[in-house]
Amino acid sequence: MSGFRRALVASVALAFVTSLASWVLDPSDPGELLLAVLPGAYWAVVEAIARSRERWALHGAPESRRLLEATVVFVATMIALGQAAELAWRAGLVSPGGVWGLARMRGALLGGWIVLVGDRLAKLPSPWRLRDEPFDWQRVHGFTGRLWTAIGTLLVLLWTTTPLPTARHLAPWLLGMALVAAPARKLTSVFLYSTGRRPVSP
Repeated sequence: MSGFRRALVASVALAFVTSLASWVLDPSDPGELLLAVLPGAYWAVVEAIARSRERWALHGAPESRRLLEATVVFVATMIALGQAAELAWRAGLVSPGGVWGLARMRGALLGGWIVLVGDRLAKLPSPWRLRDEPFDWQRVHGFTGRLWTAIGTLLVLLWTTTPLPTARHLAPWLLGMALVAAPARKLTSVFLYSTGRRPVSP
């Protein structure tokens, strides 16, 4: 197993164990249980796509897969870090101020990661041959890349310059905007291609 693969397994396992421990300590919060299974579920989806579709063997596919896997590692690590801090706080090892400081740092790191992913998305080569694309890969990923770069930058500024309650309130809305707008743009392109309305130029 490669070093990256070991990091992938370790990060998902740590996220699962720490989130499960938090849920055991507070079974009334189902969100902890969701965090326990989220990274593993995302990884399973990535693996299923990679193994079931021939397009992963085409040009650009390995880079796309590695970006998705790196995102699994990042998300799982951030979840594990946050849950470990909460467990340490429950045990009296960390002050509430330390937990809030970690929350601010994790938010800023998340924004930075979204900026990096957005920049990479805009440059990813398509896994399909041009004539086989089910949607306009270049324009969809260009839009998503610019959107995520802008939202990631806003998240970094939000977590580093505003009061923590404000950041905690606004950050989910920014993330929600990114997670809704990107698939909506892709589905629009899929629909247009299905009706035969392809762009004249690639």
